[in-house]
Amino acid sequence: MKVKLTIELELPGNPDLLGDGLEQVIFDAYLNYTTVKHLEDARKWSARQYQGTAEYQEGARRLYQYHDNWADICSRARYKVEEI
Repeated sequence: MKVKLTIELELPGNPDLLGDGLEQVIFDAYLNYTTVKHLEDARKWSARQYQGTAEYQEGARRLYQYHDNWADICSRARYKVEEI
């Protein structure tokens, strides 16, 4: 399933950010950051799914899968930047 997500941001600061560098700023601050954070959480929960009780392991496995799935989704996202 494809979903189109529209987010409107009010960016503070230097109007020069609205030039050629804006697309990179958005990528770094949102898509790349989110992907990396989900990957970090997936790694953490992947290790924990082998520790503790069976109930804890199952919960950790579900959290690992959740973060791993979202890291994959975010890494494949396409985006475009428009100044409004």
